[in-house]
Amino acid sequence: FTVAATNAVGTGAASAESAPATPVAPPTAPDAPTIGGVVAGDGEVSVSWTAPGSDGGSPVTGYVVTPYIASVAQAAVPFASTATTQVITGLVNGTTYTFTVAATNAVGTGAASAESAPATPVAPPTVPDAPAAPSVLSVGDGEATLDWGSAPFDGGSAITSYRVTIYVGMVEVDQQTFASTLTVQTLTGLANGTTYTATVAAINAVGTSGESLVSPDFMPFA
Repeated sequence: FTVAATNAVGTGAASAESAPATPVAPPTAPDAPTIGGVVAGDGEVSVSWTAPGSDGGSPVTGYVVTPYIASVAQAAVPFASTATTQVITGLVNGTTYTFTVAATNAVGTGAASAESAPATPVAPPTVPDAPAAPSVLSVGDGEATLDWGSAPFDGGSAITSYRVTIYVGMVEVDQQTFASTLTVQTLTGLANGTTYTATVAAINAVGTSGESLVSPDFMPFA
């Protein structure tokens, strides 16, 4: 710019040119991010997104993630961080959530993204519950057939086998593992004329349950 002064006689000489200046629009809130993956965990979901295409002329300083249940917004969760993956905690296992993300700068919080794909937090699997005490279906020559029924809860991971622990008196004398989901199994290699009892434990991918209650006495015979 130059400036010249005017009086009744006329306009005088112009000043030297000013320093340069570039007009700019005032900053606005950022554009909406683009939401990406959601990964469910135990009472939590990890949400990822892509930063907005425009920060509105002011750097992004954080994000606000809003969970939804059946498209009803829950309490928003602000993050004072520019990281584009955050973990939303305090969620209810077994409940399905979707999420939106909005970016924040010095002006304010921008528009929210579209809703994410659904994610359902789940508790990690555990060992199964113990089966019921085995009942004795039959005894024979060096063997006995027991029935213990399914474990009340498989721990969230399918039962793959059962382990039977065999006792004489209160002393463990043998264990026999059945790589089967069948709950009626025949113990072999028993001594005829010896009185036994047994307990059963269920096995899944996590590990082995506690022992069941003790079966009734049984005595193999020839």
